[in-house]
Amino acid sequence: RRNPEKAQDDPIVDKVYGNDSLNQLFAQSDYILCSAPLTPETEKMIGKEQFDNAKKGAVFINVGRGPIVDEAALVDALQDGRLKGAGLDVTAVEPLPKDSPS
Repeated sequence: RRNPEKAQDDPIVDKVYGNDSLNQLFAQSDYILCSAPLTPETEKMIGKEQFDNAKKGAVFINVGRGPIVDEAALVDALQDGRLKGAGLDVTAVEPLPKDSPS
């Protein structure tokens, strides 16, 4: 969240992570759901650094916008087993080319 302090008193929220703590979020989460809008700040916001910090066996889900995620870094994380799986409602190029590993 851009302003994590806005959720500070929300009784149903245990922890809110800001953009500056994405690596911590990835390291502590079994499931990571990305629903961010595409803005200059969020383009390629999720990439190799975040997947390198991911908890072993985590699942990444993107229902936001495709260009937020570095898809090559996501594919690498899936292929080498850092991530257990991924669910993509969106991709940078839609529809995906037939030869896409995504």
